[in-house]
Amino acid sequence: SPPPPPSPAPPSAPPALDGCCAARTGGCRTATNGKGSYDTYKGQTLAQCEALCGASGACVAYEYTYEANADDGRCEIHTAVATHTAGHGGSTCFVTEGCLTDGGNDGVCVRLRGGATSSPRAPPPPPQPSPPSSPRAPP
Repeated sequence: SPPPPPSPAPPSAPPALDGCCAARTGGCRTATNGKGSYDTYKGQTLAQCEALCGASGACVAYEYTYEANADDGRCEIHTAVATHTAGHGGSTCFVTEGCLTDGGNDGVCVRLRGGATSSPRAPPPPPQPSPPSSPRAPP
């Protein structure tokens, strides 16, 4: 008899969360673990914060922290290169070039370079129970 057809390939995995990360949870930090130079704008949405960065000729990163609601956030326009993130506190750091590492705070990559977004992976399904063993015939 002919062999059984091959089983279908498993679905492709989501993008690696440690790829070139353009946005990561936590506050923006420089290579010396400092906050660098930045200007703060209160009462901004994330879209407004991104626009402020784009309009500034010197913005290399921006940090957004959600406050009471999405229309009342804190925006930091950074002019010093951010290399990683620190802390959490509801902040997300976005870089205009380069990649962010997690800096040891387990910051989740929320936007990969190239615009792809990621979300934390769902836990794997529980293992399937083994089929019951066949009873052996007595010798």
